[in-house]
Amino acid sequence: MLAQVFGSGKPSSSLSAEERLSAIGTGLRSTTLTPEEAWLAAGVLAGAVLLVAFAAWIVASARRQRWVAHHLRALAASGLHDAELAPSRALGRRASAVHLPLLTRRATTYDQVAADLVRRHRPASERRDLLARLLALRRRIPFARDDRGNRGDPPGASLGRGQPIAVCLRFGRGETLKLPGRVVAAPPHALQLALDPSAESLEVSRLLRTGQDVTLVVQRGIVLEEARVRIRGLGGGTPPQLLVDRPAALAPSRVRIVWSGADERVRVEMLERYSERFVSDDVPAVDARVVATASEGVVLVANAARPRHGEAIRIVDGARAGVYRGYALLDAKGNGGEFFVMRRGSREPEERNEPVARAS
Repeated sequence: MLAQVFGSGKPSSSLSAEERLSAIGTGLRSTTLTPEEAWLAAGVLAGAVLLVAFAAWIVASARRQRWVAHHLRALAASGLHDAELAPSRALGRRASAVHLPLLTRRATTYDQVAADLVRRHRPASERRDLLARLLALRRRIPFARDDRGNRGDPPGASLGRGQPIAVCLRFGRGETLKLPGRVVAAPPHALQLALDPSAESLEVSRLLRTGQDVTLVVQRGIVLEEARVRIRGLGGGTPPQLLVDRPAALAPSRVRIVWSGADERVRVEMLERYSERFVSDDVPAVDARVVATASEGVVLVANAARPRHGEAIRIVDGARAGVYRGYALLDAKGNGGEFFVMRRGSREPEERNEPVARAS
């Protein structure tokens, strides 16, 4: 073929330009795929793409399951029981691949995933109850970072000799028995406890076994903190003693979030939304109504606007005046709707209008 197209190199056997182009076109047409071959090639390529996508999906699912299991083990070690871990599983399924590793390490990541889970929950009438369970869980998670006031610090220095402590045991029908005691020794990575001498302690100590999970409760003033640990060994005598693992972190005790009904008209300022546009004017106020309150914040209903997640707002007047931040949308209605705002700490953002007024 090459000899026919380009010639043998001798001037007498060379072809003209038209003949060469004609031969090239004939060769190209002869190598064109038939429709059956084209469909076969497309099917093989599509199958390879689907196989790669399926393998990537399996790897991502396995990675997600490992991270969710890791978070559940960490929460169980800090004292949470199976019923309290159910919202954590839902959060793990909802969290994105970027947020999943930090779900129980950073409070801000937890808040983003929880707000998205509440917003997507159906029906809308159950969102407030779901939010209450998530807020109660948020209290008890020992976040690694200091987002909520050093609740995730290890309690190694605080659990020393003489520390009053209570050991809580759970039995078959959900019954919980609380036995007071005291730390008598703190070897590395363990605690040696002595239960108070009583007939109940002596009777219950006979039911304890090595490897059993118990919950330690420590009282600091009026605040109760707890952690789940495993029994390493048992000691006889009076009072009975036991050796348990030293907890990695103490979590606040379980407290139920209760919504209280309210009906109060207030004015709300969007502090961050208009901070640059209205430099020398007052921040526009939106009329809203407080419909429910809880220890963590309030539920507002507004028609003209609603805060974004994490956006700082101020309730100007009323008994609940102060600075809050947008947390979760409960029901959207036009530009407004029903939303929950969380109380902020004592450190409020700096006032923006006062320096401008002095300068003018």
